[in-house]
Amino acid sequence: MRRPMMAGNWKMNMTVAEALALARQIYQLVGDTSVVEQLLCPPSVCLHPLKAASDGMPFLL
Repeated sequence: MRRPMMAGNWKMNMTVAEALALARQIYQLVGDTSVVEQLLCPPSVCLHPLKAASDGMPFLL
C-alpha cells in the first residue's frame, strides 16, 4: 500500500540561497519520514539548485 503524501508548495519570492536554507530547515523539522511521503514544490528557478543540494534529504521535488 502506498504511503500518504504531504506536499508543501511555496510561492514566496526568495533567492536560491534562501530557498536552500528553507529546505534545510524543513528537513530538520520533519519527524518520522517512514509514515508519510514528502514533496516540496519550490518556485521553478530554485528546482535545479535544490535538487543538487537535496541528496540525503527524505523529500521529493
